Formats: sequence, C-alpha cells, structure tokens
Amino acid sequence: MHVNERLQPEHRISYYEEHLQGIFKKEKVGNVVGGNSVFFKEGGIASCEVNIDCYEDKINRLLELLHYIPMAKGSKLTVLNGEGKVDREYPLGELEGMGLYLNGVDLPAEVYKNCDINFVVDEVFRLLETPPILYSYWQGPTETALYFYSGSFTTMYTKIRSLLTTYPLCQKCRVSQLT
Repeated sequence: MHVNERLQPEHRISYYEEHLQGIFKKEKVGNVVGGNSVFFKEGGIASCEVNIDCYEDKINRLLELLHYIPMAKGSKLTVLNGEGKVDREYPLGELEGMGLYLNGVDLPAEVYKNCDINFVVDEVFRLLETPPILYSYWQGPTETALYFYSGSFTTMYTKIRSLLTTYPLCQKCRVSQLT
C-alpha cells in the first residue's frame, strides 16, 4: 500500500503498521509484513509504503477497512498477481497535506536562541481548532519541515497565516500543499 504522506518511520509504524495489524488480526484479512519510507534525492521524506499480505478472498473486506483509516489523497492499494506484477490498484485517501518549512540558517542568531519550534507546532494545533489528523516532521540541513494532514489545505493555511507573519521563527518560511 502506498501512503502519500511524509511520515517519519516511527510515525508510519505507529499510525499504519501497528494500527493495521491490530485491525487485520481482529478481522482475519491478512498481515502487515513491513514497510518503508521513500526519500527525495535531496533529502526529506517523500512518501511511505506499508506491505500487506492479504488473503485472496478478503481483498474487498480489506478495502472496506482501509476506507475507514484517515489517509492523504494519492494513497493507493496495489494488488499484485502471482508473478509479482501489478494486477489492480485502488485509490485511497481524502486528507490534504500542508508542509510548513522553517528556515534553519538565514535568520538572526537571537531568533534561533529565543524561539521554540515546539511553540510553532502547539500554536498550529491551537489555530486549527480541530487538530490535524496526522502530523510528522523532518529536520534537514537548512530547514525543518512540519507536516500536517487534515480535511483542507486551504483551511489549514488560512488559519495559521497570522502565526507565519508574527512569530519570528516563521520568518522566511515557506508553506506548500503536499501532493
């Protein structure tokens, strides 16, 4: 299963692999047999994969169960045939993602000394009123990316705009819709 989300490996494991394994065990549809995170060449997480071994006669039930699990648009379940070739693909996900990229090198030293990235995360959650369904992050050499997934990118961006213009650590940040 391709999960179109930028999740740290530990978040992928807890959000999907462990959660799905519990559901699969209860429903007797198969097993989670691993997963991995896919990275961009320049660094940062691009997406995730969760490997599922599903019983042949339980594919429809598996799809029903997966539609109850929040996932980003662009996620999909790929079913392989006996030769390991793609047999069928099923689209999954309704969430939209927002990436908030905080500049880690070009701000005055006192900003990094006096500001706290945890404040930014807490304030985004507060401003959104309804917390995002999923959250992860990635720290690179020049910026730290915060990833939020909820019902609407536009709504998330509109609600945090004031933070971006007033909190010093958000200077020179960039925001993008995750697709």
